[in-house]
Amino acid sequence: MMRVACVLLMGGKSSRMGQDKAYLDYDGISFWKQITDELKKCGETYLSVNSTSNIPDTNHAIIFDEYEDIGPMGGIYSSLNALEEPLIFFAPCDIPTITAEFIQAVIDEYEDGYDGIIVASKTGKYYPTIGVYSKKILEHMRTQMEHKNYRLMNLIESANVKVVSEEEIKVNSFELTNLNTPEEYEERKRQWNHR
Repeated sequence: MMRVACVLLMGGKSSRMGQDKAYLDYDGISFWKQITDELKKCGETYLSVNSTSNIPDTNHAIIFDEYEDIGPMGGIYSSLNALEEPLIFFAPCDIPTITAEFIQAVIDEYEDGYDGIIVASKTGKYYPTIGVYSKKILEHMRTQMEHKNYRLMNLIESANVKVVSEEEIKVNSFELTNLNTPEEYEERKRQWNHR
């Protein structure tokens, strides 16, 4: 199996949330810390950020976006470009329920020959910021970025990306659904409190 790095994507603007989602609280711990604690069980872990203003106090190495304001494509591209590991597992900073078991299960689904692997829900919803990307996908990304097309779903459709369903990796979409608004966060906190 090829070496795998893990990257937490922290470059989002969190505009609908009204505050940086990475610093929201999950069971007394910030989202970013909770997720990196799980990521580092599966590989060397890095933080992808878009500016110096959203860097937490951490010993993890930081990767700065090479391009501004192009969404998660920028963090994924910059990380693949910067790191030596041929495979990188990516996770967004707003899904604190992600576990090391889930991360490893996705990594284990990767097969040589693919440009990446992402997860789909039972209803067919894709999660392009949760999965493994190979350096082989960089050429596809560069071509797409030259045309100012920064949609990850377009990348998934044009490259050789394997899609694995949540049933195959024994995880449900509750654990994967990201949070975008204060209302969603409050509702999720109520769910966490009733586990």
